[in-house]
Amino acid sequence: MDYVLGTANLGLPYGQALVRELPDESRVGAILDAARAHGIGWLDTAAAYGQAEARIGRYLARTTGVGQLRISTKLSPALDGKLENAEQSVSAAVVASAELLGTPLDQLLVHRWTQYRASQGRIWSTLRTLRTDGHILRLGASMQSPDEVRDALAAPDVETIQLACNLLDWRYDTPDFASRLASRSARIEVRSVFLQGLLTLSDGVRFPRTTQHYDEEAIRRFLIEAAGELTGGNLVALCFRYATGLPWADAVVFGVDSPRQLDEVMAAVQAGPFPADVMAWLRARRPNVPAALLDPAQWL
Repeated sequence: MDYVLGTANLGLPYGQALVRELPDESRVGAILDAARAHGIGWLDTAAAYGQAEARIGRYLARTTGVGQLRISTKLSPALDGKLENAEQSVSAAVVASAELLGTPLDQLLVHRWTQYRASQGRIWSTLRTLRTDGHILRLGASMQSPDEVRDALAAPDVETIQLACNLLDWRYDTPDFASRLASRSARIEVRSVFLQGLLTLSDGVRFPRTTQHYDEEAIRRFLIEAAGELTGGNLVALCFRYATGLPWADAVVFGVDSPRQLDEVMAAVQAGPFPADVMAWLRARRPNVPAALLDPAQWL
């Protein structure tokens, strides 16, 4: 299992529960120093994450982080099927990310699965050429829905699939998905394990409005009772140990707002994933929630 530090909140205001101003450079450096000290080997970033790529690049330039931290970034979602010159635009975008980061790209994901077939497949074809030429080591895709994951699982040239899944998420529990994920050839990365901070019930957290009704109090009660039963009341540990207990997950992507939060996550790592019987216990007791709550793109 790989543990991957997400960096969206290092480059732009992000999340439902986090402080929504941008952290300064010293705080970014402290978080990345703590990540290295804990042995975290991967950073997950994106061209769309505001200043994140540039800030990571400046950090790597002033430290010995190059070679110790592997970089996964994402192609700008603005590069879509409307491109007049897909090959040139995509190549320029990849070069721009590598220059900001100051290091070769260990992994690049398309930020939207639609980019896989956009521009008559020329975006993906260009990325494959860049991989062959050594500009990218691994190539994959970030997913927004289970339907996209099904599609990507059938694509033989997708090396990494990044999907959102958390303790409330029922969408990948079907026998069909269990079979597909168990027989996968791609690396599976799980993100959104705290659902943008919502599941930690931190001070100031606000549950979003969606077009589909859900019972916020039932969710809060389930989280608090499950954490009390399993992790001494620690909601971060509850969510993280569930994510690492997913039998098909190869990596977990998570973000933190401070070195202290990172310490808390890594304590959950030390405690280990929940065993299969506890995973089943949690699934049997979690409240039903609509798909709209599980997808922040659908929050109002």
